[in-house]
Amino acid sequence: MEAQVEKLKQQQKEKEQRQTSISDSELKRINSIAKLEQSLSLLENNFDVLKNNKSIIKNDAELKIRVEILKDRIVDLIDNL
Repeated sequence: MEAQVEKLKQQQKEKEQRQTSISDSELKRINSIAKLEQSLSLLENNFDVLKNNKSIIKNDAELKIRVEILKDRIVDLIDNL
């Protein structure tokens, strides 16, 4: 019984060590992915706001230019993926 308890303790300790041995580069990659997912979610939500206000954008030259610049930036990003 004690041997089994010791074995379980050792397995738990090894498991914890594996979990804490994430390299800095892997941690940075995970962090970058999380930021990208958050950014995409914000972009999707903000896109809906833009889409729902098309008439305002159409009637405001400055807003229309800003949307066109954003479109060019998005197309450039997609082309370079």
